[in-house]
Amino acid sequence: IVLLGTPMVDGLSMMRDAFDADEAESGTPEHVRATYRDMLTQCMAALRLRPDPISKRNAIAAISDSVYRATGRDLTTYPRLQRLVDTNRRSYILGAVIPWLERYEAMNPAAAFRPHASSITLILAERDAVVPAQRNAEAFEAITGRRAIVIPRTNHFMQECQTCTSAEAARLDNAIAQEVLRAVLDALGGRK
Repeated sequence: IVLLGTPMVDGLSMMRDAFDADEAESGTPEHVRATYRDMLTQCMAALRLRPDPISKRNAIAAISDSVYRATGRDLTTYPRLQRLVDTNRRSYILGAVIPWLERYEAMNPAAAFRPHASSITLILAERDAVVPAQRNAEAFEAITGRRAIVIPRTNHFMQECQTCTSAEAARLDNAIAQEVLRAVLDALGGRK
């Protein structure tokens, strides 16, 4: 089994990494991203503690209101927070936010991959902001006892890159780096 850029951390960590990478590239300041990361952690905890959708929705709404008040309402320029505090938020939280959080909450790479540890090769991109190589390589080793392969100077799409931003990725050829292909062939038992 050869996995390319597959997250090995828990769902909350995966969600926070992806969210933070996206916001950082969009230019969102660190203090705002820190607020988002904390809010995601609180919302995930609320999800686990509440038995039904309505109490989950109410808890997430209360967390959103708390963040909104604590930040002096300066986060309303960020669409993800604005939708949590506007007049249509009840349906948004029930229809979009809760299913999104539940999908990440269910992610448990250790349970999924540990039974197959001896036959898995994980290939990670060195400059992948969404699936950070170091954190996920460490998690992979803890789960399987094996080392992940990290391909230098590659982005989330396994492309060779210089700046490794989304803007650069859009300009690159739609092809993965040759080193990725070599690593896959090695994992399958040798090069041809």
